[in-house]
This record gives sequence, C-alpha cells and structure tokens, in this order.
Amino acid sequence: MKVCLNSNLGQEYLKKADEIRVRDFNNVDIIPDLIEKYPDATIVLNEPFSRWITEEDLQKLKTTNILCKNKFILCLRDLTYVDFYKENDIKFYYGYPVSSFFQLDALADLGVCYVRLDAPLFFDLDKVKKYGVPVRAVPNVSYIDGIRRINGVLGT
Repeated sequence: MKVCLNSNLGQEYLKKADEIRVRDFNNVDIIPDLIEKYPDATIVLNEPFSRWITEEDLQKLKTTNILCKNKFILCLRDLTYVDFYKENDIKFYYGYPVSSFFQLDALADLGVCYVRLDAPLFFDLDKVKKYGVPVRAVPNVSYIDGIRRINGVLGT
C-alpha cells in the first residue's frame, strides 16, 4: 500500500508520502520544488478540469515527466490525449471509478497504471486481478453507487 498526500500539507507529513498529489493543474509550477524537497515521491497531477488542454500544457506535462524522472502520474478526466501520454511515457489512470468489465477491459487496453473500482467490480476482485492492473483506492472515500446493502453502507 502506498500513501498519497495532498501537496498543501506540511513538510512533516509530505516527507512520509510515497505519492504527492497536486490537485490543480494551475499549480503545475510547484512540481519542481516538490521534486527537489521529496525526491523519492511520485507526483500525481490532476488533468485540468476547467479548460481545454493546450499544446503548451502538453509540452509542460512532457517536461514535468522528464523532471520527475518518470515518477509522475496523471489522473485523467477524459481520455482525449492518451496517445500523447503514451508516446511520452507519461503514466496515467482514469480518475473516475470503473463499474463494468467492459470499462475495465478498455482501460487495461489503453495502458492505465491503476484503476479505481466501483460496485459491482469491487466485490469481484478475483476477476479484476486477472487484468493485471493495480487497484487504486481511497479508503476514507466511498463512491456513491446507489446500491443499498444490509449493513446500511451506500457505495463501495
């Protein structure tokens, strides 16, 4: 299990992190400082949500991956630029939970480095394991899937 912490936390916490998450693409310029302070950590960056990705953004991502010595992962909102990421050895995963084997199959074929699972896949881990894609989970966040369970929990 890896520990992923947000970049806005204090140094005492970040020095223990395996991954440091930069939540906003507009803060991509803080990544060189993070690399310098925490050279063993992998940087996880959210793809921009509020605007289109420009050619300049793509070049910035390519440069950032080089600076991070391939210890850089993108959390994707959509899959538009997957070919660019693959051509430039930028690791990525789809930020939304996957709820069908059809989706899992497609993402595995695209080459994601992780998948986030939702029901019913979350409850069929033996079959998911056969895809060979590591599962990324946030233990204190459940995805709302609307499936009522006897124990009262909603979501996985």
